[in-house]
Amino acid sequence: MSADVPETLTGVWATPNCASAQDTLVIYKSFYLWLGEEETSLTGLTLSATQPNGWTRLEESDGYPNFFTVLADGRLREAFLPDNAELGSVPSEDWQTTDYESCGNSLPRSQVLLHGESVALLQVVSDTQKICQTDRNACANALFAGVDVSGDGNLSTAEIARLVRVAGYLAAVSEETPANNDDLAGVLAAGLPLGPLMASAIINSFDYDDSGGVSLAELSQDRDTLIDQLKPEAGGELNSRLNQMKEALKPLGRMLENFGQ
Repeated sequence: MSADVPETLTGVWATPNCASAQDTLVIYKSFYLWLGEEETSLTGLTLSATQPNGWTRLEESDGYPNFFTVLADGRLREAFLPDNAELGSVPSEDWQTTDYESCGNSLPRSQVLLHGESVALLQVVSDTQKICQTDRNACANALFAGVDVSGDGNLSTAEIARLVRVAGYLAAVSEETPANNDDLAGVLAAGLPLGPLMASAIINSFDYDDSGGVSLAELSQDRDTLIDQLKPEAGGELNSRLNQMKEALKPLGRMLENFGQ
């Protein structure tokens, strides 16, 4: 089993500081979200079996290393592998570095509008990863509770629409190349009218007690996954968008699939 990122590194880190962030790292247990001034990307991480002195080496899926250390003043320092260096190299004084200020678990205010929803949902996924590896029922309950913003035991149109917007966001940032933030804003804008439409379809399909929302028990009535229920009957552009959203739900750790099992 892959080792998690050390807890001392997890959280929100911004440079030059949280009040006027240019670049922000949101580090979770097994992935990180990089929020640049112009681009955003989501990358998986595992703790390397070999650790250099004074640094924590985290590896991406292709083995590319990321090096971090927490300084005495609480800042996070990242060292960047030089272009001509081998992957097995260790940081030295001539490597380029960047220091980040700790923002705790809160995004810099300037980044909340574009990234806030997705950062919150990714935290839910990160928090439930361990339990989802061992207990399917507890996993479904934990994930549902994380999505149920109101805490009333039902997913409303707004809460499901939020998932749709996050799905579009994740589809964009999970590509091999970083997502342009202007394009990302367009994806979220496109999800505003689409989200309630999809949410209404889901509620109409699963709201057996006619409460106006769907509970975990209602989602569990059918053995097919929630993702497989999204089958638009007409509209080429809408069909294409829904298929993109279905694919985009995969980075959520098949969150919704767990609801329907």
